[in-house]
Amino acid sequence: MACEGSVSSPRPSNRACASRAHGLPTSFTGWHALPPCVRSRTGGTRDFPDREAISAARYRFFAHVADHAHLPELVTLAETVEQWWDGIHAYVTTGITNAASEGNNRVIKLEARKAYGFRNRANQRLRSRCATTRRSRGVLTPHQVL
Repeated sequence: MACEGSVSSPRPSNRACASRAHGLPTSFTGWHALPPCVRSRTGGTRDFPDREAISAARYRFFAHVADHAHLPELVTLAETVEQWWDGIHAYVTTGITNAASEGNNRVIKLEARKAYGFRNRANQRLRSRCATTRRSRGVLTPHQVL
């Protein structure tokens, strides 16, 4: 698979190249094998912007919202960005996110909903662990965990 500007193909469009990327695994180990046009859309190497670039982008966003204040969805988005700015800024400057823990919390809440609540803390711990362990460890059921 190659993208526009690469030597090995008759120059497919970036859109076609990006659409082929949807079937690829998104693990970090397979990331380096992606062509550059797809790599830039899937994370790739991160360059962290400086304070001035972040401030300028934030200003442009809020200026755009001010110009289009008649759209309630855009105003709501701006309010949400303002409310969560500390977390957004931390992610933009460091690249660190709590997405994995949020995903585990979601899985645990779904498991609690399936169980109609938990009867005791030991059962809650077992079912939560079974639901959130990695699939590569094999199938883990509550009766296998002591």
